[in-house]
Amino acid sequence: MHHASGKYKALVNSSADCVHIGEECLNHCLTMLSTGDKELGECSKSVNQLVATCDALMRLAAQESVYTPKMAALAGQVCKDCEAECRKHEKKHALCKACADSCAACYKECQKVSA
Repeated sequence: MHHASGKYKALVNSSADCVHIGEECLNHCLTMLSTGDKELGECSKSVNQLVATCDALMRLAAQESVYTPKMAALAGQVCKDCEAECRKHEKKHALCKACADSCAACYKECQKVSA
């Protein structure tokens, strides 16, 4: 994966991590749901929203859009909520832990630039 440069470099990289790891976590959740295991139902919803939001944030930050600070404020909240949801499953599911950790890191970056 290429690493970003520019004004929002750290934000681009941390939101990209959320997208990649979130996709893996989501796939894991869906696999579990398909077997009839409903444990990760809420997790899948929260991760789905995370991926959508962080993908938008990554694109805006990469082009240093004027909307980046507002998007970062929203994405930070989504990251915080998704981290809380994923933490419930982190002891049982490694991907949930990885996703929670990437959410926490992205939340920190969002805090630095959010409006």
